[in-house]
Amino acid sequence: MQTPKVCDNITGTEGEQVQWTNPSTNCIVSKDGTNTFPFTPASPINISPPPPQPAPNVFIAVPKGTYTFQISCCLQNSVIKTVNVGDGTEAKHRK
Repeated sequence: MQTPKVCDNITGTEGEQVQWTNPSTNCIVSKDGTNTFPFTPASPINISPPPPQPAPNVFIAVPKGTYTFQISCCLQNSVIKTVNVGDGTEAKHRK
């Protein structure tokens, strides 16, 4: 599982869990136009600041490649974010 800040881009592997951190307000993770949504559950996903809501169980659901998505609360840093999905070697370098 990885825990990126809510407005960061992500590098991960298919099936890996993502638990966003540091939202200061409710954030909606959603599909970027007609691009493939890279996570399960399906778009939109609500991320609430803790507490009281636990972070949702979100997983990378796409094969190797780069995908875009939107996070509503990241307007100051661009609402469009990317997830770069690799073959698993990237996870070794994050630790």
